Amino acid sequence: MNGRFAGVLGPLAVAVPQLLLAQTPTLSPVSQAAPQAPPAAAAPAPVPQEPLVTKDPESSTGKTYRIQVKRKDATTLIRALGTLAGVKVKVVSYFPGSVTMDLQHVTFEQGLDAICQSVGIAFKKLEDGSYAVGPESDLIVDAAGPNDTTVVDITYRCRHLNADSVANVISKAFPDLKTITGPLFLSPTIEAGNSISADSSKALSATDQSFKTHDILISGPANLVKRALVLAKKFDRPRRQVRINARLTEISGSLESLLGIAWTFSNVALQEIPDPTITNPTNSVQGLKFGTFAHSAASVGAAVRAQETKGKAKTLASPTISLVDGERSFILIGERRLFPKQTGTNSQGLPIFDVAEVRTGVYLQVAVQLGLDNDMTLTVYPQVSSVTSTVAINNSLYPIIATREAQTTVRLRSGEMLAIGGLVSEQDTNTVTRIPFLGYIPLIGELFTQRNKTKNNNELLLLITPELIPQEGEGGEVSVEP
Repeated sequence: MNGRFAGVLGPLAVAVPQLLLAQTPTLSPVSQAAPQAPPAAAAPAPVPQEPLVTKDPESSTGKTYRIQVKRKDATTLIRALGTLAGVKVKVVSYFPGSVTMDLQHVTFEQGLDAICQSVGIAFKKLEDGSYAVGPESDLIVDAAGPNDTTVVDITYRCRHLNADSVANVISKAFPDLKTITGPLFLSPTIEAGNSISADSSKALSATDQSFKTHDILISGPANLVKRALVLAKKFDRPRRQVRINARLTEISGSLESLLGIAWTFSNVALQEIPDPTITNPTNSVQGLKFGTFAHSAASVGAAVRAQETKGKAKTLASPTISLVDGERSFILIGERRLFPKQTGTNSQGLPIFDVAEVRTGVYLQVAVQLGLDNDMTLTVYPQVSSVTSTVAINNSLYPIIATREAQTTVRLRSGEMLAIGGLVSEQDTNTVTRIPFLGYIPLIGELFTQRNKTKNNNELLLLITPELIPQEGEGGEVSVEP
């Protein structure tokens, strides 16, 4: 299996197939008198749930039912009734509401009518014997033909998209329809105090008005409203989620020497391919033809774990975080250091300061954009920093930051690994040890002095494996009935 390069950043930035990191199963030595583990305790049997709808035992025809529920979802109850009665029920649109009732000796239509009335919806029997359930206006739209111009008003609740954006798309696609967002939620507010905060994103603020409603009101001819609903349902679907598994390791010494990666490819073969057009090779000069160059992929993850066992590598952070398609996320394992920042001067010429912030420690920023066929575009920005000293400016101390950082954008598939290396730092340490008094005597003091010079070479290695999180109902496009 050949390694596939996923971008170059420093000496090392390569995507390693996940297969390389599969753990090898270990075999325990066979013992002649190995004690057997006690049998595991049997898991408790699940408590059976009582059915929502049951057949009436006293019915002679078997077509009457008993509905005995308490605070159950109306949609779930309607589908349970249809399943037991063997009747196909189509839920036209989403409607909230729970039901509490105790009905006996009711037919299918009687039970369906009681449920619909309790949540304020209607039902309609179709020509094929099935039933459509939903708000009355939605039933009209669902049954509307291409030439049905009956004016209807319906509401659509957005589940995954901003209501303003959906209403804007519908109004542009169907100019003959009136499309507005629904009323805003009643939301209490809290005034922000005078607390010091260098990061405005952490301050408590009011919710954006566009996120205070999920509903859209659509008014117009039934045939156009039906088409608008199909469009809205195709757009309004959940975004995929990605799980990011990261591992940031600091390796003492050279990364290539510790991992044993000299960046020479193994299994390289050269082969002389005879030219088939030459019939007499003894009378001709035959050229050399090169064969295919092949190499084995580097098992970076396994090598890093081996160096950690030897004490030559140290894991700085091993976070796991999930984010949705198109979003950015970050992980900070360190400190938020505040320092004064001059913003101007007052009328007397004295400086006016505000509070600024710098993040030190392990700071990893990740953004992801999904494509087709489980591939994704990943932007990674790792930073490892520390405050080394401060500098005084205008009677204020400002931090001096030593940092190692990199930024790259690559395309990966779910389960592939991205390795980023080359973030090297060198530190020279001089240690002087003297015998008291004697070591400070001029000239002969060196006889009683020991000097030690140490050079440390540390390198950061970041391993990132993005994985698509499976979602319910995965496996096909959104299906919307016309």
